[in-house]
Amino acid sequence: MDLSQEQCQRLVENLPDSVLVVDESGAILYEDPSVQRVTGYILRDDIEQNLFEHVHPSDRQTVRNIFTETSGSDDAGTVSAEFRYRRGDGSWIWLEARRSTQMATILGGYVVSMSEITATKEREERLEQTTTRLELAIQGANIGVWDWDMTTDEVEYNDQWAEMLGHTLDEIDPHLRAWETRVHPNDLDDVKAALDAHIRQRTEYYDTEHRMRTADGGWKWVRDVGKITERDTDDDPIRAVGIHLDVDESRQYQRELEQKTAELEELTSQLERQYQTLFEEAPVMAVVTRAENGRPVIEDCNTGFADTLEVDKERLTGTELAEYYTPDSQEALLDDGGYKRSLEGEFTREPRELIATDGEVVETLLRAVPRRDASDEIVGTVAMYIDVTEREEVKRANERLEEFVSIVSHDLRNPLNVATGHLELAQDTCESPHLDAIEQAHSRMTTLIEDLLRLARQGEAVSNTKVADLAPVVETCWETVETGDASLVIEADRTVVANASRLKQLFENLIRNAVEHGGDDVTVAVGGLDDGFYIEDDGPGISDDDRESVFEPGYSTHAEGTGFGLSIVQRIAEAHGWDIRVTSGTEGGARFEVAGVESAESTL
Repeated sequence: MDLSQEQCQRLVENLPDSVLVVDESGAILYEDPSVQRVTGYILRDDIEQNLFEHVHPSDRQTVRNIFTETSGSDDAGTVSAEFRYRRGDGSWIWLEARRSTQMATILGGYVVSMSEITATKEREERLEQTTTRLELAIQGANIGVWDWDMTTDEVEYNDQWAEMLGHTLDEIDPHLRAWETRVHPNDLDDVKAALDAHIRQRTEYYDTEHRMRTADGGWKWVRDVGKITERDTDDDPIRAVGIHLDVDESRQYQRELEQKTAELEELTSQLERQYQTLFEEAPVMAVVTRAENGRPVIEDCNTGFADTLEVDKERLTGTELAEYYTPDSQEALLDDGGYKRSLEGEFTREPRELIATDGEVVETLLRAVPRRDASDEIVGTVAMYIDVTEREEVKRANERLEEFVSIVSHDLRNPLNVATGHLELAQDTCESPHLDAIEQAHSRMTTLIEDLLRLARQGEAVSNTKVADLAPVVETCWETVETGDASLVIEADRTVVANASRLKQLFENLIRNAVEHGGDDVTVAVGGLDDGFYIEDDGPGISDDDRESVFEPGYSTHAEGTGFGLSIVQRIAEAHGWDIRVTSGTEGGARFEVAGVESAESTL
């Protein structure tokens, strides 16, 4: 059916888009009223106006092509192009133009219908920018990406995925079955279970950590996060995408942290056991109380206190301390504020009278200090009772008590500081419920070490002696003491008969003395004598004038020393019945010789 020019013009005017009639040169022959709304000005105001003049310079050739590609052909149909067009206010908009040749003869030019696609173009540009940034982020973060076609069971990977395992993409078999063979056998069931839960239970993500085989045959920990992105009409999954993150270093760090935490717990346990031993063997009656309504309740006590009262320790726990006082002592404890003063921080030193089960009154000298919890709150007291029934023993007991405080503080401070240092490092790098318990134990031991034990059992004969191999004892002590860059040489292997804990304390003090006075790179040697053993170093040694003084309590030439280390060594030797002397070492350093030591062979 042939259309008249009038019919074609009415058809053009009724098209839904903005319409122009343009000749091959781009001259505008006709525009409908909507053109003004789209372009911002009336094109026909200037009859010489050309369509190409308003097209962005970069897009003009694209627009010219729609007039030249099929020019002269009556059956060319519709040709389209997208381009930027300058509005009347100078701004640029995106248009999609479609040129039709079907009515060109009748109207004298090409019919060009235009629609604005600026919003669509802006969305496409934002999407492209987002995609580019995502690709850059994936490359920069070294994230391995996988894309699983579940209909063909093939998986595509990016370069980072292959590099993470030490491969190139050409070496990777795309089939999923090959991927499964790269998962550690011990992790494969967990991986499949997590994937199955995501597929069947429609969890939000598939997320697991597992080991994957590397190109060199080793194993690397990865975090595998994925998601089903497409399902078919039967709701069966047909595509999944995901990423792999290299978490091998963090896993290794976590293992090391767990090992350090375990070592710290063991060190803390050793300190607690050592404290409990000291508490039990202290040559005084010791009681730990907790304050309930301002009255002292026994929370713990040593065997010396229970034996003096002739009451089982279990029966004493939870009872009021005042029950075992004479009336006068009860009054001093409660009515006269003795317990209250201790809770307020005073160091109590007062006479007290205890009553044993058989009614015997035991005269004691009380020393009490406040006891604090891990939050530094005062929760009770630590009380010590010295039996002064025999007045002649009072002076000696007091002297032993004061020295005991210094000895215990010296021998426990160093390992406790080591444990506290490790604890602080662990707290800076992780969170663990075990660390809070360790910190509380450290706080408890610090308080009790400083305030509890106030006298020493000096010169008392040892008991519970056993045969001990010297070499492993020395090696254990070396690990306990902070030795820095110092080195140890064990030049003889022999056995001795000694109390194990006191022998260890003797070597710890001698090793610590050698490191403190011999320098960071000192060499410490331990060897055997005919009737004992020696320990020497290659440090500066001890002068003849000082050799008579080194065993005196409080004597030290080290700025941070307490002067009790060698005094403790002498007391331990004397308690065993040994002789100890200091002389010059083979390399000119200090040498301590311990003689009169019983060996395993001499007991046969």
